[in-house]
This record gives sequence, C-alpha cells and structure tokens, in this order.
Amino acid sequence: MLFMLLLLIPSTLSAQAISVFNANSVADLIESRSGDIKSFKGRFVYKKNNASYNGTIIYVAPDKLLMQFGPANDPEDKKIVSDGAYIWVQEGDMIARQRMSPENNPAEGWNIRRMRQQYIPTAPGTGLEIKYGTIDAYQIVMQPRVNTSSFRNIDIISDKSGLIRRIKGTSRVGVTTELTFYYDEINREYDDGEFRVTIKESHIKSY
Repeated sequence: MLFMLLLLIPSTLSAQAISVFNANSVADLIESRSGDIKSFKGRFVYKKNNASYNGTIIYVAPDKLLMQFGPANDPEDKKIVSDGAYIWVQEGDMIARQRMSPENNPAEGWNIRRMRQQYIPTAPGTGLEIKYGTIDAYQIVMQPRVNTSSFRNIDIISDKSGLIRRIKGTSRVGVTTELTFYYDEINREYDDGEFRVTIKESHIKSY
C-alpha cells in the first residue's frame, strides 16, 4: 500500500515544535500534527528499488485520493484514485477497480496512530535529530511488533513541527519503497469531481 507524506507546508500553518526526548515523543508529535491535516494538494516522488516516479496529489480525509503520475496531459494517463467507495487504478484506457475497505484504504498509509498498533517507534543509530536537506528534522524507525508484519522497518522523517517529509519502508523480502511529498496547500476544500473516474463500464476490471 502506498505511503502518504507531507512536505513544504506553507508558513501560515500554526503547528509548533515541542520538546522531544525519545522516539515515542516524536511519534506523538507526528500523530498530533497529522491529525490536523484534513486535505492537501501537492507533488510527490515515489521510488521503488531503482525506479522513480513523480506526479501530483490531492487528498481529502478520510478516504479520497488522487495520484496523477506524470503531467496532467500525459497520454499514458496513469493515476490512482480513491472516491470513497472504490480504488481505481488507471493506465490509459485500461482501468481496474477494487471496493474500498478500512484495510485497503490507500490514505491509511500515513495514519500514524494505526501504524503504531503494528510498529514500535525507535531511535536510529544516528539519533533522533538530523539535518534533512537544509532543515532541522526528526527521524524515527518503526520496528514491527511481530515478525508477520508487512515491513521489516519503516523510516520516517518529519520537520520539527511534526509534518512528515519522507517515509521509506523495507519489506520482508528486501523491496524498498519510498515516498516524498511537496505540498502546495493544506486544509482547502476540493470538489468531489476531482476524484471521479469516467470510463465505459465495459473497460473496467473489478477485483
């Protein structure tokens, strides 16, 4: 499942950094700040092993999502859409859909509260405080509570206000998935039409 992150938040946001003493405190800070995010729009970079993809994203809590890979006028028209009822995966004229449930909601990828039910926040060997590009940031590593979890570990970087800037997970078989987001606006209203997929029923493959 995809991870969702937050980056380059406008300076008008009111989140404040707090004193952090351990990995759980950082996780508390991230969880609190993420709870303030009701919607956002921006850009993303998605990496899986040696492949890299970029595009635009719109999200509205709790279950609406549009990820457009490449420019909006890309003839390949690759996108992932969640309209609250279905998850749609589109590539040109080919499209597949799956009925949504709490377990497969792609927006849950950055639900830190839910993640903490399966993973324990720990401090990396380099310490909790790092420099991420030019900003002061926090880094924690989520370690699985049981060895049946999907990921061997999940690395999270946030700024000092708790906004997630990057998340990177390594699966049990060693596949690395990384997602970084650059946000242009947060907590704005978006029309439901942004998450509507229009296509002939005969072109849809349901699963």
